[in-house]
Amino acid sequence: MLGKEDIVAIASRLFAISLLITLAGNGAAFAHFVHENSGSAVETALVLCVIGLVPVTLAAVLWFFPLTIARKLLPVLRVTPPPLSAPREHVEETAVFVLGVWVLASALPDLAYWIVTFARIDSADVASAWLPEQIGGMVLTALSLLIGVWLVLGARGLIGAVRRLRYAGSTVSSD
Repeated sequence: MLGKEDIVAIASRLFAISLLITLAGNGAAFAHFVHENSGSAVETALVLCVIGLVPVTLAAVLWFFPLTIARKLLPVLRVTPPPLSAPREHVEETAVFVLGVWVLASALPDLAYWIVTFARIDSADVASAWLPEQIGGMVLTALSLLIGVWLVLGARGLIGAVRRLRYAGSTVSSD
């Protein structure tokens, strides 16, 4: 059965994933902004590494130490509450599904923007004049849609793959 710590640990890992998705989504625009203002590729790379290090480190801590974080966040109770009745698999599948819906909901406004943009193109030479951030935005929208659909439709398979990777070569049970 699943306790409060387990739920907070799952939420911690989901937040780590969403943090990395947000970083990837905003990273291209931020990189372009830094490069335009610095002019040096080395300086741009250094600034991006330093600024990107904080969210990547936070995501790594959230991913690798979810139970430690859960124990720090939850208050200490004198009496241990009974565990939740939902099996762990259902909670994990629901969490992955909700993350997929969030990714899809975030990508749909961008998709609408790109559909309207393409519908307004009158000539073929306009497509060759795309700015790098526009191309990056199109690619990010497509990837967000693919990841969102994969998370929504493949929640059960994704949870199984994570368990196989986590417990590969060990004698520890995944339950």
